[in-house]
Amino acid sequence: MKSSYTKRALAFWLAVAMVATSAPMAFAREPDSVPAASTTTSGTTVTAAEQITIDHIGLAESGKVTVDGSSEKIVQATAYSDSATTEIPDTKLMWTISGPDSSVTISNDIGTEGKITIPKNAKNGSYTVTATPKAGTATGTAKTATLTVERKAAEPTTVDKVFVDGVDVTGKQITIPAGETRTLSATFLDQYGEEFKGSAEVSYTGGTNGISVEGTQLKVDGSASDQTTVTITAKCGSELTGKTFEVKVAKKKTEDVSIVFKDFKKTVEYTGTPVTPPAVEVKVGEEIKTGNVTYKYEPVALVNTLSEDVGKNSVTDVGTYRVTATYDDTAGHVGYVSDIFEITPKKVTVTAQPDTKISKAYDGTTTMSSSLSGSNFDIAGKVDSDTLTLEVTNTGLAYPNADVGTYAVNVPIKLAGDDAKNYELSAATVSVPAEITKAEFTGTKEQSVSVLANKADTYTFDMPTDVAGLTDLSVSIGTGNSGDVVESATIRNNQLEIKTKSVASGKTQAVDVTVNSKNYQAFTVRYTLNVVDKTDVSNKITFTDKTETYKSGVSYQLSNPKIDLASATGKWTYTWSKDGVQTTSSGSETMPSFTEVGTYRVTATYEDDANLGRKTATLTIKPAAVKSTITVTATQMSSSKDDNYKYWDLEKRSSGDGYLNLRADADDYLVRQSVNGDRYYWIGLDITPKINGQECKVEDLYVSGSGKSDTWKRMGSLSNKECSIGDFYLDGISGNNFYLWFDTDGDSDNSDTIYLATDKNGSNKFELYVDFDSYSGSSSSSSGSSSSDTSKVNGDRVSTTTVDKTPSVKNGSATVTFSSSALSDALDENKKEAKREDADKTYIELDVKTSKSVDDTTITVPRSSLDKIADEDTGLKLTTNQGTVTFDYRALAEIYDACDKTNIEFYLEEEDDDQYVLLIKDGSSDVIDLGRGSVEVTFDYKLKSGEKSSDVKVYRIGNGDKTWLATYGGSTVYGAADVYAAAPTYVTDMKADYSSSKKKVTFTTDALGTFLITTDTLKTGSGSTTTTPTYNAFVDVPSSRWSATYINKLASLGIINGTGGGYFEPTLYVTREEFVKMLAGVAGANVTGYTSSRFPDVPLSRWSAPYIAWAADRGITTGTDGGNFAPTMRITREEMATMIYRYVQSAGETLPAKNTPVIFADANLISGWAQTPVSVMQQAGIIDGNVTNGRYTFDPKVSASREECAKMLAVLYDLVR
Repeated sequence: MKSSYTKRALAFWLAVAMVATSAPMAFAREPDSVPAASTTTSGTTVTAAEQITIDHIGLAESGKVTVDGSSEKIVQATAYSDSATTEIPDTKLMWTISGPDSSVTISNDIGTEGKITIPKNAKNGSYTVTATPKAGTATGTAKTATLTVERKAAEPTTVDKVFVDGVDVTGKQITIPAGETRTLSATFLDQYGEEFKGSAEVSYTGGTNGISVEGTQLKVDGSASDQTTVTITAKCGSELTGKTFEVKVAKKKTEDVSIVFKDFKKTVEYTGTPVTPPAVEVKVGEEIKTGNVTYKYEPVALVNTLSEDVGKNSVTDVGTYRVTATYDDTAGHVGYVSDIFEITPKKVTVTAQPDTKISKAYDGTTTMSSSLSGSNFDIAGKVDSDTLTLEVTNTGLAYPNADVGTYAVNVPIKLAGDDAKNYELSAATVSVPAEITKAEFTGTKEQSVSVLANKADTYTFDMPTDVAGLTDLSVSIGTGNSGDVVESATIRNNQLEIKTKSVASGKTQAVDVTVNSKNYQAFTVRYTLNVVDKTDVSNKITFTDKTETYKSGVSYQLSNPKIDLASATGKWTYTWSKDGVQTTSSGSETMPSFTEVGTYRVTATYEDDANLGRKTATLTIKPAAVKSTITVTATQMSSSKDDNYKYWDLEKRSSGDGYLNLRADADDYLVRQSVNGDRYYWIGLDITPKINGQECKVEDLYVSGSGKSDTWKRMGSLSNKECSIGDFYLDGISGNNFYLWFDTDGDSDNSDTIYLATDKNGSNKFELYVDFDSYSGSSSSSSGSSSSDTSKVNGDRVSTTTVDKTPSVKNGSATVTFSSSALSDALDENKKEAKREDADKTYIELDVKTSKSVDDTTITVPRSSLDKIADEDTGLKLTTNQGTVTFDYRALAEIYDACDKTNIEFYLEEEDDDQYVLLIKDGSSDVIDLGRGSVEVTFDYKLKSGEKSSDVKVYRIGNGDKTWLATYGGSTVYGAADVYAAAPTYVTDMKADYSSSKKKVTFTTDALGTFLITTDTLKTGSGSTTTTPTYNAFVDVPSSRWSATYINKLASLGIINGTGGGYFEPTLYVTREEFVKMLAGVAGANVTGYTSSRFPDVPLSRWSAPYIAWAADRGITTGTDGGNFAPTMRITREEMATMIYRYVQSAGETLPAKNTPVIFADANLISGWAQTPVSVMQQAGIIDGNVTNGRYTFDPKVSASREECAKMLAVLYDLVR
């Protein structure tokens, strides 16, 4: 056993004492140690280094120690000179230790040698303990041992940091505006003082004075006092102290905060790393601020499956996102800015590896299959760490030619793998070297022919029909078994001509033709001539030519030959060729029949025991010369081909002789997909044309983007570039159908036309028109019951589907939210009701009536649902105790375009003094102007003592200031500071109608705000200016509406009328016959003399017949394709411009060029016949364009509304009358 610590300590202090007294130094020696050898040098005795051997090192605790974070551990190391227990003195050793944690140490101090100290938080692992003979004292070889340190499993013990909405607030003070909620979270330390990776329970305490913590939600009540401060403590488990932070209450101060993005990028390309947040500029008042800005990202459209969750602080993958930057400082200043951007796929280039090649033997086709895989290709441009592979299409690979040769074949590929969503191919195909080799000919190679004895003659044989491109033909004449039969054999025009000698019967001779062709391996055809002693009766055979005209499904053949013999008991055989190419080599005993167009030469051979004769006749089958009719069936492409399949619907709007009008409606966000290498918002149609009701080969049809005579291209011969026609791309042109991709122009309203024909001259032209209506939305589920009803209103059948829902009421305010799923269900039910009842108009009603004690009501509707409702030409009716508000579908569309938040709030408030507030709230902004839309409003009003029903008026007042009017009836009119009217300090008479029986006042407006009901007469106008309100001819065309001046002008002239009940319905579409009547009114035309119809679909009994006849006689209209006029079809903007232009020409007028000519962004969509009219009308100021997504467009194919027609005709009237 090792000597005791007491002995070693005594020896140590003895040595110290000797040094202190300058006495000779002597060290105590262990009883069992070996005496050291001594030498004497210059009077001094020096102990020589001792040779020692370390057998092994012993470690306490068996060399294994477990730490748990509570206290350090001690392990003693001892070196032994043998396998037993003989210890080596520590004075002769130097100890070291190494391992994963440098805080684990071993002592070499006197008295504590070999003592290993293991801290309480030492790292797991193996540590090497080394004992080395101490230099100058001992010599020998070092020895090692292994110490294993194990940690007890980590457990959370303390809170390390506290976060509010992801921001570290530990030991800090944060300011939260009253009425807001934040999310708490924390990180933890384990018993080793290191970050705990798992989850743990945390408790938050300290909430008071309106500040509370519920779970992980830190809530500041709206009633909490400004500048209130409390301390929140977060603790883990039984932790005593925890971590704290202070919460200070402040009212939000947004009015002085300005925050804008700087150099915001709408698109960024995928890089494999998180997108860098856009820089912002923040001003509080005039002071520029830095810091205190956080970013949140949320997906707008799930283009691909996102690796990030909604609301992440960063995004990496391809998709469309909304980024929101929020500024929030300790002084309570809060501001935010958000915008939408898109992470676009990174383009990668795929090339075939050098040794990749495909081949086949010639088979006469231009397609083949291969066995390629992704390993045959290289991908350039991908992020190294991403997983990206290829799917290869190995069937239907197209060669540019069927003949033998070396080609480049385009192999379709598709990206696959976990990260494929983040990439797009620079090209959808890869060029791969390909080869067609010569095939082995398997046709007839031997023929036996009878020739007449004792007669020299000439015989002609066609070469085999399935050997194309004969190149080198050589003839060799063999010797027969009994004589020389052949005089000569030559090749002329791919035919073998054999001249025979006059020889006796019984002889034979062979003629061999070696055939070298482009597509077949060389082979030999042998013709064996057998000389027979028979009479030539060819001149006795009657075999007549015939000509037929092709008809589908009919077989044609020549009449059977006849021979003038007393006894014709022999056998007939037939050989034939088509268009000069041999079809059969061996004779058939049956007269052949044919079904395809072509020229057939049939040789009839008669032979019996004594006679032999041949005669050739020709059967010609000509193409049909009858008129063909093209019809087209269009369906949605399957989901396996079109990624947008589930996001849009296809509807056939109209069809007829030579045309098909399709409407494509998007009912959700479209996604980008690559077609021919172009990544756009494509939708796919499957097109099946037929000719005369029969399937046809689409390769043989002709296509054009304009229908003009010089633009037709054969579909089977289109180059890849020529497959792009306008907004279309033609694909899969094979068999009886093809795919028609349509570019929706960025998921926005768009249309285009494509034409089909049966030949290059455009014969039997067919027009295919596609009108795309965009829409973006999402859905969720909610409760709410609905019912539908149809009633007659002002002569129209009106179908209304009502959704009832009880709102929440607090402090006199009612709030209710309608989910997109509930509204979608109501819309579907409304469509069914309207179809069943043949309704003229449709509405969705949201009924949220409450008690009269409620002062205001807020109705929240998903923005996407408004677009769906408006897209169906359906209005929205809100029924509350404050009143009833009915928006037409144009107003809903305007609201949708003006807002960008997910949800839209409709706000109705009844204030004192008969004031009502009607607003649309888009977050912190309000929507006031409804543009071309309108809303009908009904409020309750009970006459006061002395008031007359005829005196009741409604005025729109105010601009959002606290005082709207200086005085009204001796008092001041007030309103909330966040309420806006149409224009500053503006007073507008709404021309309201009052029903004394119903005690309700009704008016129509195109601008929202605050409305005052009174029997007094106020001055109208802006500021101190007094104006006389313009008289309005119709109740739904207020003077504030942009089109009111034009509509009232034409109404006063008797050129236009309303729709009944005092209504004009300005947003309704105009039909072709309605517009012609209006135009005739502008022209002052007398149509009483027109007593005959000009078009088959306009009978004389029709009310519009004389107006249409007038327009046709003046050259204003030439009708539609097929000779019809289509009176009830909606007139498009380009048709309207063209009719006006032709009227001006027929009247001998010249329009002034007041405006600078412009080129509309959609000029390519304007039909050729409308190009000049549209330009002239634009320069004259009769028509204007529309600004859509920053593009100035004309929208030529869009239907024109009644107010648009009124504007154009009113301007025209002033120019020509």
